[in-house]
Amino acid sequence: MFMDLQSVLRLEETPLEGKFIHICEEEDQLGMFLLHHFIHLGIKRNAKILIIGIENSFGHYNGVGTKFGLNLLKIKGSGGVEFFDGLKVIDKTVNDENGLFNYLAFKEELLSFLDTNAEHHSNTYVIIDKFSILQSLGVCPKEVVTLTRAVQLRVRKYGCVLITRCRGKESNLETVAETDNCEDPTDISSNILSHSASLNIIVRPLPTGKSTNVSGNLSFLWATEKNWSRYQFRIEEKDVRIFAKGTSSAVL
Repeated sequence: MFMDLQSVLRLEETPLEGKFIHICEEEDQLGMFLLHHFIHLGIKRNAKILIIGIENSFGHYNGVGTKFGLNLLKIKGSGGVEFFDGLKVIDKTVNDENGLFNYLAFKEELLSFLDTNAEHHSNTYVIIDKFSILQSLGVCPKEVVTLTRAVQLRVRKYGCVLITRCRGKESNLETVAETDNCEDPTDISSNILSHSASLNIIVRPLPTGKSTNVSGNLSFLWATEKNWSRYQFRIEEKDVRIFAKGTSSAVL
């Protein structure tokens, strides 16, 4: 668990039961450290962890967890972690004749997984990584919206914590309250999710290029607040450092 991040987001002082946390990343994989933080946080709080992996395999999560002394494979064996292998389900539901992805079959398996594993466990963290991948498989925006709402209804019904990660643009997400028009259709799933999120977190790379001392910018907004809080972060081998935007000498 990353203590700087925990403190900045005020997660210790905010009960997460029934909350929905949405992570929007402007560059692929840039927001992964946030997912690993919430996995670690849920385990620390003795919650059941449901990981719906649409982009990454279980081996990825376990490999990263091992770096921080977290054996997800062992925890999975004892029932503390359940993994929905979205990559395998997608492969299984692709029609061999026409190569089309069977969205309805995928949706049915995903919702069945939630019903089976979350219904009787109110202290559950549901982590979805990541919905925006579906649109690259040819799923239309309307179907993505239908699925996200179905998932949200179930998670709300069971009283779980929901964490989602999507690819999107900061400019679109921060103005989503004013307009739903997006230049890039892949932002639609992220924008839809942001409407009902208790906490929106945006991570984006430095606009001026790469830096060894600063990995990117982090903005967040709790639904109870009016203004976005803005920071910068540095991803280290076994930690993430958060600092006020503009205070690093590495970024002018």
